[in-house]
Amino acid sequence: MSNQFQETLYKIENNDASLNELTMGHLGLITGDFAKLGSYIATNTHLSGFTVDYRNSAKLDDVHTDFFEGIKTNSSIRRLYLFCGHRCMSSRVIHETLKAYQTNNNLTRLIISEASSFQALVFTTLQRNANLSYIHLECCNITDEQVLPLSEALRENSSLVQLNLFGNSIGDVGCLALVALLENPKCNLYTLECSNNNISSMGAITMANSLSKNTKLFRLCLNNNQIPSPNPHLEAALNRVLCNTSSIKATYSSNHTIASFTWNWGTQYLGNQLTEVLKLNKGFNKSHVAIKKILKHHRIDMEPLYDWDEDGEWTLKALPYVVSWFEKAERAAPKISYDDFEEVEYEEELEYYDVDERKVSAIYQFAKAMPLMFKGIVALDIMDTPK
Repeated sequence: MSNQFQETLYKIENNDASLNELTMGHLGLITGDFAKLGSYIATNTHLSGFTVDYRNSAKLDDVHTDFFEGIKTNSSIRRLYLFCGHRCMSSRVIHETLKAYQTNNNLTRLIISEASSFQALVFTTLQRNANLSYIHLECCNITDEQVLPLSEALRENSSLVQLNLFGNSIGDVGCLALVALLENPKCNLYTLECSNNNISSMGAITMANSLSKNTKLFRLCLNNNQIPSPNPHLEAALNRVLCNTSSIKATYSSNHTIASFTWNWGTQYLGNQLTEVLKLNKGFNKSHVAIKKILKHHRIDMEPLYDWDEDGEWTLKALPYVVSWFEKAERAAPKISYDDFEEVEYEEELEYYDVDERKVSAIYQFAKAMPLMFKGIVALDIMDTPK
């Protein structure tokens, strides 16, 4: 028994708070030690991370049932890392480890690397651990056919904020299952990493279109797939979803959340409009983001708001709401003073929305249409009629 293992075993046995990460594969264990280690892990309350590195593995095997029972009983481990490699002996151990965490459902973070033949076990483990917030399945040979059960396994998980599928074999068909996940009302994903797969422009556009039904995703990475740059069709799809300018209502209902959609490891190929809207979406206050997009792309016509009563007669009922909206717009896009201008590093970062002028213009439209309803205002002056 190595000195390193003796020290580790002592700390686990005595529930030492200084040991919260356990890494198997470098402890120099002999067969008889695993049962003892498992019994100590079972009652330990300070271990929060467990790593099994089979690329430099100890002599752990599926016959060490006491060890896996200890993992199954432990209630403090929240993070599991399995670096599987391609060693034949690891298959049985991966199987038993994943089975243990189908009963022990305390995981919040799961990282699995190079597990090329255990997808069904992995997906069942994901389904059983509904509190997972971070899932990393790198180079696990996940194909289009396997993305559907993966998506199904995560369907009820509202805790998941990061899903990393880097280096698999996902293509355009698999994107449909990922779209189903993104469009699920329970989906709270913040980051979806799908770089180094087999996705083409078709799959990327499918995923872009799905963002019209998603208000949580902030970052979607499709780098190093089969998506050419520049890509006007993909950009057009993104622009429609992120800032639909067909009407004020459509702009207001656009996606104001996604701020990073990459497929070429950079932004040098992105058009000005898409670059601008992604920059706007980085704003924390999404109501302000929507207001800025409306100010940028629409001339606000007041005439449809004149006849708010049931008889179709023109009234000023809408005017207080219009003024209130412009007051919100002033907070969303405050006027930049000369002093502020000096503090900005790049002039192109400055954006002018002319909120004051547009508010006056909106009030003027009401006044011009219904001058007699403005008490204290001379109708002829409002109408710009010569005296």
